[in-house]
Amino acid sequence: MSTRRLLAIRDGARQLRALPASRKSAVLKRLRALLIRDEAAILRANARDLAALPAHATPAFRDRLKLDSGRIAALAESVRQVERLADPVGEVVERRRLPNGLQVQRVRVPLGVIFLIFESRPNVAIEAFALAFKAGNTLIIKGGRESARTVAELSRLIQAALKGSGLAAGVALWDISGGGGKDSGRARQLTDSLLAQDRFIDVVVPRGGEGLIRHVTETSRIPVIKNDRGVCHVYVHSDADLGMALDIIHNAKVQRPGVCNSMETLLVHRSAAPSFLPKA
Repeated sequence: MSTRRLLAIRDGARQLRALPASRKSAVLKRLRALLIRDEAAILRANARDLAALPAHATPAFRDRLKLDSGRIAALAESVRQVERLADPVGEVVERRRLPNGLQVQRVRVPLGVIFLIFESRPNVAIEAFALAFKAGNTLIIKGGRESARTVAELSRLIQAALKGSGLAAGVALWDISGGGGKDSGRARQLTDSLLAQDRFIDVVVPRGGEGLIRHVTETSRIPVIKNDRGVCHVYVHSDADLGMALDIIHNAKVQRPGVCNSMETLLVHRSAAPSFLPKA
């Protein structure tokens, strides 16, 4: 990616920092409507990605990639929830006066430019954009080759929502995934070159398997926020509402067992174990 384009991304991030909350809410509201309106186009792109998977792809992998009407509705709902959150930009989280009379404040500000690299779950593109945009950040996304067509369609909707609200796509989103379903050596070189651009990118977020996260961590010259190995725990305390705990662990494991944030370890306090574990 050229220095000129990186400068444009950095400039877009500066513009976004000052965007009023009402403008951001309008974009997210429009995006939510487009997700529902263009469901058929999203599902067609997703079907092409699914059809291109190799025969040895596991059922869990296919499930992570697959979208359906229910999952698109859930995506739209997640955008609605972010839209209704209070705008965090400029929020004063701490204020105190020093002994010398100087008043000190901690204020929430955007991170700036976020480079998100993810693998098979295409819904990440929408969820990450909504959160980053609400918090005043510009997002560069690189999806995996398996979900390239679906991510391209979702990116088109994001760009349409931005344009329909009078904003340029480059202010808030740059999609370098490509829509052809093939991850060429050139695309990998582009990713690695961006991992060295600490002058223009503020933070890298890899979301995927251990190999991806290790490569990003070892290659990047930019600070990395990573989920590492998952190993998601649920702990049932001795004072827990056991009925609620059962509902939580059922949702955490059974809803979608193949995703990275499904429960892998259940810890139960010894005093709750005799009554809870047989039910679990």
